Amino acid sequence: MVKKPKPPKPDPDQDPKFAHLPDNDPFKLESPAHRAMRHRHGFPFPIRASIGRPLIDPADLRSERFGFRLHPDLMAEASRLSRLEGLRLSIFCERALIAAVNQKVGSEILDAIGRYKAKPPKR
Repeated sequence: MVKKPKPPKPDPDQDPKFAHLPDNDPFKLESPAHRAMRHRHGFPFPIRASIGRPLIDPADLRSERFGFRLHPDLMAEASRLSRLEGLRLSIFCERALIAAVNQKVGSEILDAIGRYKAKPPKR
């Protein structure tokens, strides 16, 4: 009995299924090894590095961190109020702190994410 030769595996870079895609398409951007693995395992979508949150304006980044130690009663109230507002606790606390700073100064010097609206006031 003579064994039939196996048909050659198609080269993923020459796959006609991807001929219609533009050069910047994620299917074409992935490496041939990733594409071959995806074909072998039947992944319907390319393996992308761009999965997750979209990029934001660098000026809007919150690069500073601040931690609180709270009494359990205060934490319970803050959690309850943040749930009522439909916000995460960190965003709720950030907004409360911004409101307190603006109220203390007497005018709105900070916007909704804590940036100065104009030049910082001289102290």
